[in-house]
Amino acid sequence: MFGFALDSEGYLGDDDFTFLRRPDGHEIGGVLGDPAATSSAWGTLFMVADADATARRAAEAGGSAGAPYDMPYGRIAELHDPFGTPFSVGTPKFG
Repeated sequence: MFGFALDSEGYLGDDDFTFLRRPDGHEIGGVLGDPAATSSAWGTLFMVADADATARRAAEAGGSAGAPYDMPYGRIAELHDPFGTPFSVGTPKFG
């Protein structure tokens, strides 16, 4: 209906990940499969220029941040806003 395409080009190695892309190819979302999951869950990941700097800034602004780490997608940090809501930020390895 919206012209979106699903794409699992193997950017993330063996992980079960599918990108959702607009007709112009821009990545707007994705789905990560977890065969060990006992129920479905949603997570929010915001693309940022520097995951480490964003995690530091989030902590300075009253949130909390776990240590950033590398994964096949790129550099990721798991954060909580000042009210405890979890979300992640990530800097992708690819463009």
